[in-house]
This record gives sequence, structure tokens and C-alpha cells, in this order.
Amino acid sequence: MSQKLNQETGQQPEEQSEKRIWQWFGVDVSKDSFTVAFYDGLSDATSEVLKFASTPKGVKSFLSWRKKHASKIIPSGIVMESTGYYSARLAALMRKLDRSLRVSICNARSASYYIKSHSANKTDPSDARLIARYGYDFQPAELKVKSSEERLLHELVSERGKLVKIMTMLTNKAKSLEFSEIMEINKSVIGHLKEKIKELDQRIVEASQQSEEMNAEIELMDTVPGVARLSAAVIYPELFIFL
Repeated sequence: MSQKLNQETGQQPEEQSEKRIWQWFGVDVSKDSFTVAFYDGLSDATSEVLKFASTPKGVKSFLSWRKKHASKIIPSGIVMESTGYYSARLAALMRKLDRSLRVSICNARSASYYIKSHSANKTDPSDARLIARYGYDFQPAELKVKSSEERLLHELVSERGKLVKIMTMLTNKAKSLEFSEIMEINKSVIGHLKEKIKELDQRIVEASQQSEEMNAEIELMDTVPGVARLSAAVIYPELFIFL
């Protein structure tokens, strides 16, 4: 949110790590699977590309395949385009199975622009190869392990979303109820949910102020017309908290 996009390319400013990563595994993420290609500056368009299931078993198979390519001496990284929940879930699973992995989730707009500028044909294998090359060229920053404050905010917002969903369902259901005793139960539960959501709203605002980094980003979003502090705090986990 705080980073400015390059006006000519639409890409984020390159974030260089202290040590350049020479080997990249580009990951094209789908709902139930992911396609991976390897690039080290020498690989060509015919390099091996494999598809794995987005499951613990699938990720373990990928990690075994990765060992065949990644050098133990030269640093390597994994890069994937941000696809919201699916890329976040896959990155979390990879890190859970191997904490030593260097995983990056790059800006979807930047990656998309890069892919389109290099190839007119869009397929999972070609996207994976170009995402790997994107990592090699732009050296995207490693996905940070989130702080306890960020994880707390994420859980509060997630819980709020669940209660809002239930309340909406009960509110819609109330219109079709026939018996007064059921109507009273429905009304009582909705009232209780409203109170709990109100409590969560307060806790979300408080939690969003516990970290200087979170607070700075949320205050920036809060400057957008029509976006209040609570709304910004609820939006923040969707944009920034992946793990």
C-alpha cells in the first residue's frame, strides 16, 4: 500500500535482498494445484515444468523435486503471483513443511505485466517459467513471518466475518418464519450476534494499533475518502497478512 508503482511499467520498485538469489522456482497457483518451473539464468523455454496438488502430499512431492534442481551452495527462492487465499495457503503449507524455504509472493499486477510483455500465449507452464524469470530479474522480497499482533488481528477479523455471515443468514431467514416463538429465538440470537460483533469491532481497532507497521499502513488507508478506521483495519489482513 505504501509502495509506489513504477509509472512506466506498473511494477513495484525492485526490492533487493542482501544476497542475490540466483535460482528461482516460479509457481503458477490454481485453486487445487500449482505448476512449477525452475530458472537460474541459464534455463531455456524447454526446461522441465511439473504440476502438483495443493495438498501436504503434493507439496512434499514438489520439495523432493526441488532438491534435484536447487544447489546447496547457491541461494534459491520460490516466487508466486498473489492470488489471495490460494497463494497464501500454499505459501503457508510450504513454510510449514520446510521452514528454511525462501518464499516470495509478488504483486499480481507486476507479475501479470511482466508475463504479458514476454509472451502472448498464456498457459500454466509458460506462466510458471516467466514467474521464475520474474523472480530472477526483480529479486522480490521474502515473505515475512507475521508477528503475533498481525496474527491476532487476522483472527479477530476472520471471526468477525463468520459472525456477520451467520447474522445475515438469520436475518434473511426471519422473513420466512411463521411461528412467533421461533421469531423470538431468531431475534434474540441476532441481537446477541450484534453485541458480539460490536465487541469484536472494538477489539479489531485496538489490535490494529498494537504494531507500528500495521498502524502506519492502516492510517494510510484511513486517509482514503469513505474508508473509516474500522474498515481499514478489516481490509488490512486481506491485503498484507498471508501467514
